[in-house]
Amino acid sequence: MYLGSGELATRTKVRLLTRRGFQKPRSQGMTLGMTSFKISVNWQDSTCSDPLEAALFGELDISVDGTSLSKFEDGSLTTVSAFPLFVWIISNWNELLYEDQDPRSGFSGRKSRSDWLETHNLFQNREGWTYPDLSFFGTHDRAHYVSTPMPGFGLDKQGVIPVIDMKHTLYRFVEECFKRLGDFRDHPEVKELRETWTTLHENSGEF
Repeated sequence: MYLGSGELATRTKVRLLTRRGFQKPRSQGMTLGMTSFKISVNWQDSTCSDPLEAALFGELDISVDGTSLSKFEDGSLTTVSAFPLFVWIISNWNELLYEDQDPRSGFSGRKSRSDWLETHNLFQNREGWTYPDLSFFGTHDRAHYVSTPMPGFGLDKQGVIPVIDMKHTLYRFVEECFKRLGDFRDHPEVKELRETWTTLHENSGEF
């Protein structure tokens, strides 16, 4: 089923983060350990003109059960700035994990398809980088993923991830990105992202 691929999305503005109220997540503890869902970046030097994008530049590997969803057909990983992914996770934490809407059941009476893709589809938030056409959404205690292939890139794959695995992986990725952005801690965009992230988890009491 095709869920992504549309017009190039404009860069997510930090000011949008404060427009969305944070839903308190369902009470679940965070368990450390092995996960079936992983995000890793082989960090590299970059000549990007945007210093925040340059700080989070490298080979991106998003995998489920050891299968990468961000590889080209020749086996190489996509090389991108992970900054759009970092912002997308913080901006849409509650939607990705707790918005109980399965798009495969249609959009009647709820979010439109375009609105749903804006919050749940990584490709729509790629900001010009080569990101996979990958959607995440939660239903009850499960997190779903749908990967749609593009010519020479990505896989046709979908499945279910334990929600605790998804939360753990997204949380660790965001924290790693904040560490990489340490030299820019006083940058207005980074400061606002940190404030939003801190407020989100203080309100949830999860971490």
